[in-house]
Amino acid sequence: MPQDFPAPIRGDSAGDFAESLWTVGSVPRLAEELDAVAAALGLPEGADFDDAAVMAEVDAALQGAAEAPAWLAQPVAVYMLLLLRAACRRSMATGAAINFT
Repeated sequence: MPQDFPAPIRGDSAGDFAESLWTVGSVPRLAEELDAVAAALGLPEGADFDDAAVMAEVDAALQGAAEAPAWLAQPVAVYMLLLLRAACRRSMATGAAINFT
């Protein structure tokens, strides 16, 4: 959800009908966690899923290009991080939830 709350809300805390509920998390908290992972990976500041140059580097790393930057040692993780970061920005801009299916 595009609201800030400290911990995910689990369906099992909702009582008898909890089995039909999904865990709900905070988009701002997810964005903070993604920023921490990006920093740990050494991802360049401002790297963005919509940046063609960054995505070209990710694609090259997935193809096994030599001498890729250290942050591209985990290209699938970087790809997913950038995708989730973009989803967080859109969620917070529009007020819509992110739905993982």
